[in-house]
Amino acid sequence: MAHHRLSYFLGLEVHYGANGIFLSQAKNAHDILERAKLLDVKSISTPLASGIRLTSTGDPFPNPTIYRSLVGALQYLTITHPDLSYVVNFVSQLLQAPITDHFQVVK
Repeated sequence: MAHHRLSYFLGLEVHYGANGIFLSQAKNAHDILERAKLLDVKSISTPLASGIRLTSTGDPFPNPTIYRSLVGALQYLTITHPDLSYVVNFVSQLLQAPITDHFQVVK
């Protein structure tokens, strides 16, 4: 029986090297950016600017399902990007009634 190495599972790309196994979610991250229509935006060096304070008052986000879906996808992305954990946890607390400002943070 031949053994097959795992290469892709549930959005995780598995690469084998001399120093061990490397997990990546490059395709998953690309798909999230594509779904959010953010492939052509300029990147920033920090996931969340310090001192951000969000309130629950403001214009309701027109499609809360999109907001929730993107936040859920970002939660899964934290498996290989723990640097995103704080901001993803932050925006997860706003799932009930997201406003437009909240979606800007998700983007």
